[in-house]
Amino acid sequence: MTNVILSIILPCLIAIESGGRTQVTGDSGRAVGILQQWKISVREANRIVGTNRWTYADRLDPAKSKAMCFATLAHHFRRGTTNAVDLACKWNRPYGKQNLKYRKKVEKYLLTHPAK
Repeated sequence: MTNVILSIILPCLIAIESGGRTQVTGDSGRAVGILQQWKISVREANRIVGTNRWTYADRLDPAKSKAMCFATLAHHFRRGTTNAVDLACKWNRPYGKQNLKYRKKVEKYLLTHPAK
């Protein structure tokens, strides 16, 4: 699943969240960076890896944002979310009811950008 996360899901999330722009701010300043991360996503990624590896400022670093996203999605994969669409949707709402509008965006992206 590592290859699926890195080659399919991460590009999908980046396209949906920021269109690939690195210095993006949304949700009234609460979501920043290439993956539009809130502070809670940094805390969750650190919780998953078991150490304070990332800071809030790391949300503006594309490589560190991708690493946090990968850690989070790999965690959900290990917990049984193996469908690529469901896994991508965990980025938007990791533990709550899935956002259907977000799911449609993921499905559309994956249909129009098939795996190579």
